[in-house]
Amino acid sequence: MRIISLVFSQQALEIREEYYNHFHVDIAVSSYHIGTTLTYLGNFNEGLDYQKRAISIYKTYYKSDHM
Repeated sequence: MRIISLVFSQQALEIREEYYNHFHVDIAVSSYHIGTTLTYLGNFNEGLDYQKRAISIYKTYYKSDHM
């Protein structure tokens, strides 16, 4: 089931990257989901890379004074 989640999350990321700028929050959401799924599948390093990308985008999108 997690493989299916990974495939759909990767497809969503590809679509979002095509239509949004690289620091859009929806790209962070997709990256987060991919990172989490990869971690559950045991791909810790690759999952961490996606998680770091998501955090970087969240920090850019949501400034420190954001709720």
